[in-house]
Amino acid sequence: MAMTTSFDKFNLKLTVATAKTTASSTVAVTGIATEDKLVSVLRMGATAGSITDVTDIISISAAGYITNSTAVAAGKYLVYWVDRSL
Repeated sequence: MAMTTSFDKFNLKLTVATAKTTASSTVAVTGIATEDKLVSVLRMGATAGSITDVTDIISISAAGYITNSTAVAAGKYLVYWVDRSL
C-alpha cells in the first residue's frame, strides 16, 4: 500500500505507486484530484539507479488516478503533485 506524504507549506504531495506497463493504463494515487497539478513523475526501474522522468506521458485522469499515454517498463512511479484544494 502506498503512503502519501504532504509538504504542507507548498501543498506538495508525494507518493509511490506501481507502474503499469501498457499504454493508457490507470494507476491509483490516493488523494490526487483532477484540479491538482502534476509536478513530476519519475519511474524507478528494477535495476538499481534506473530512474526515468515520465512526467510528459502522465496525466491526472480522474480523482484518485493517473494515466500513462504510452507503454512503460515495469517499476514504480514516484509521483509529486500540488494539491490545489488546500
